[in-house]
Amino acid sequence: MNPAAGDLLALTFAAPAMLIGLLAAAIPVVLHLLASVRAPQAAFPTLRFLQTAMEQTARRRRVQHWLLLILRSLMLGLLALAVAEPISQAVGGWGREHTIAIVLDNSASMAVQTGGTSRFSRAQAQIANLLAGDDKPTRVALLATNGPADRIGLTNDLGAVRAELNRITVVPARAPLAERVREALLMLRQGSGRKTLCVLSDLQRVSFEDLLALTALGEAEDVSVAVVDTSEGPVRNVGITDLTVAGPGIVGGALRWTAELTNASATEQVVRARLVIEDVPTGQPAVRSLRPAGQNGDTATVTFTYRPAQPGTLVGAVALDGSDDLSVDDRRHACVDVGEGVRIAVVRPVAEGAGPKWLEPAAMLLAALDPFDPPEAGPITPKAVAAATFDAGDWAGAGAVFFCQAPQFTPAQSQAVAEFASGGGVVVFFLGPGISAANYNERFIDEISADGGLLPARIGPAVGQVGPNAPAASSSWIDVQHAYFAGLYDATTPVPPVRVQRYYRLRLQPTGGRMLIQLENGDPLLVIKPFGDGRVIVCAVPASPSWSNLPTWSAFLPMVTRMSLLAGAAAQRDRTVAVGAAVSIRPDLSGPGEASAVRIFPPGAEGDEAIDLPLTASVRGPTATFERTFRAGVYRWRVAGPPRERPWPTGAFAVVPAGSESDLSAFGRDELRAHLADREGGAAVGPSLAAALGELAARSQEHRWWDVVVVVVAVALLVEALVANRSRRPAGTAGARRQRDAFRPAGG
Repeated sequence: MNPAAGDLLALTFAAPAMLIGLLAAAIPVVLHLLASVRAPQAAFPTLRFLQTAMEQTARRRRVQHWLLLILRSLMLGLLALAVAEPISQAVGGWGREHTIAIVLDNSASMAVQTGGTSRFSRAQAQIANLLAGDDKPTRVALLATNGPADRIGLTNDLGAVRAELNRITVVPARAPLAERVREALLMLRQGSGRKTLCVLSDLQRVSFEDLLALTALGEAEDVSVAVVDTSEGPVRNVGITDLTVAGPGIVGGALRWTAELTNASATEQVVRARLVIEDVPTGQPAVRSLRPAGQNGDTATVTFTYRPAQPGTLVGAVALDGSDDLSVDDRRHACVDVGEGVRIAVVRPVAEGAGPKWLEPAAMLLAALDPFDPPEAGPITPKAVAAATFDAGDWAGAGAVFFCQAPQFTPAQSQAVAEFASGGGVVVFFLGPGISAANYNERFIDEISADGGLLPARIGPAVGQVGPNAPAASSSWIDVQHAYFAGLYDATTPVPPVRVQRYYRLRLQPTGGRMLIQLENGDPLLVIKPFGDGRVIVCAVPASPSWSNLPTWSAFLPMVTRMSLLAGAAAQRDRTVAVGAAVSIRPDLSGPGEASAVRIFPPGAEGDEAIDLPLTASVRGPTATFERTFRAGVYRWRVAGPPRERPWPTGAFAVVPAGSESDLSAFGRDELRAHLADREGGAAVGPSLAAALGELAARSQEHRWWDVVVVVVAVALLVEALVANRSRRPAGTAGARRQRDAFRPAGG
């Protein structure tokens, strides 16, 4: 850009040391002086007639020699100036309207503290100084990378921008830098005069890789970019990047808390991690040594086991002892709903006592779920239901329903099954003699459009023969990573096969069907798919030993036990979400009194900071949706209603930071400059906002003259060649003829 009118110009040089080359301009003068030394003169009478012609020629050549001397000195001097790269700069203010869009990184990594202050605090202070300084912009837009979507657009009300700046806090989520920069560039299109995009961040690689790939950043040729690196010095940090809770969410169930630790430090770190339940440390800590960041061994896992003693919402966390430069990832919470046990409905086609007990379709299953006679209280409570008369009331409050050779279903029954699965229940179909494959396909696939149908596979005809001499197919593959089989077999132990004589051919549906057991001919034996909030499982053989050895297979008991314990409420036990995710709360409002709201208590909130959310009607019951999950920690809630004898429901959910934010690897400033070097609008990367904007201002008001000087040198070289060529013309020219005329006698 050209300097503003009225600005003074200052001349500087990019390589001032090259100005020593100006001494070369004296070389032609020195050579001329050396060549001008006169030799002694002696008079020869016979040459006196040459005197007149020589004087005329000497006067003409003297002028040419001086012109050549000047041209050659000028060329050498200008060449030295070109090598020194002269730059003219305007001295003064901006000289025009200045519009700035500021993108402030407020992700979790900006909470790193070095030198007593956080990266985010340094960024805030620099923006505040810009808004209060002498060179403050005329219009500003301020966009935080994370948090509420209500942002301030371009405005000349700098007071409103300062107020918004003070309200912004660190949100422990990943920074969507590319998305915010795209918004800022759209805002700058409405600006006028000089336009600048300012990005204040710690140059974290996981965020800047997306930004550098943004096409709009390169296309905005009328926008200059200032990137401010707010990081300072080396960082010492080990973070908990992930936490999973596995196991049955019931009283006495073994819950396994597994956390992943990552070292972001340049040195080896030794840490102690421990399980904390309701803010009380539990069990012994786990000690891990982690290699420096970027090396093998810079991550580790720790696992703790805890058995809940009472039902309700269990609040726990894995925490690191001590402190480091980033505290937000030193503790990671999880909330688990714990029930008293799981109720199971087993639907069977024959009444108890009809035929041999061991051949009854549900006998082996019921014995696996409750092996005691008479039944005893345990984590699983099965209930047998007659297939001929069952309805939705038979599995009210159950977590799973097992259908053992149910012959067929009415439209009302199939709809009830679909609603049960959609609401979070587990539905298991054991096929066998007497079932109608056409009825299953019609009721559960053709008539149910949601999720591509209820069944994970379309049921084909039964194949194979049953008998002592009939051939049998063996299972060739089992998904030992699935929760139903995980940990039962290891790499050194071969999985015992399931032997099958007769089975229904299953054809996987294209919408979510997944195989868990496969026969050696490629046919599925056990398939599963998610449906709504629940799961649906189809087994191609009965739960009795009539067609296969499945009921006596070594993994049958743990398989059906896990299907039960991981069903229903247990399947929905994890009340943990990422920062920024919406949370739906569906309280049980049974009992007297009417409630219309749920009161939310964010982490560390006092009573006056509680947030009331209205309860709205939905197909799954009254629901309250909370979206402002911008703090990491435990949020507690309770239903707000009139006083009553039975307490209103309460609960909790955990919000966890983005695990990727514990990866503190970042672009170097020089590396980032290289990426931005080719931007048409110009870019500057610096340690402060003032430095980056100052560099851009200087560039925008300067002009490099070396190319002009080179053109002048080329022109001077051409003129010098023409003059030098004319001074060396041969004697056969008109000048030579005049010399011959001087010797001609008078009248000759």
